[in-house]
Amino acid sequence: MATVAYTRLVTPGGATVYSWQLASGDVGSPVISPGHSDKCVQLFGTFGAAVTLQGSNEAGLPTSWETLTDLQGTAIVKTAAALTQITENPYQIRPSAGAVTSVTVLLLVYH
Repeated sequence: MATVAYTRLVTPGGATVYSWQLASGDVGSPVISPGHSDKCVQLFGTFGAAVTLQGSNEAGLPTSWETLTDLQGTAIVKTAAALTQITENPYQIRPSAGAVTSVTVLLLVYH
């Protein structure tokens, strides 16, 4: 298990994409996101277990992470490729992987 740093890309359309490359048991380094109320996440790759999108309102390094939900109120816990809007707007967001082989997580935020 490792904490994986994200890559940040600012798009010409005024959005930012954060990208993590997760392996088995990895967690993503959290993105601080309160200024970005509109968020969408895409996951793809080789899944052997679930990848969960988590959020926390704790400052600093959180000790309590909660599972985020999509617009239908369903937990964002994916075992296959997906693209979904995020309901909550927590202070920090990160992905957390189970026993996956290799999954890319892209978090799109609008300014």
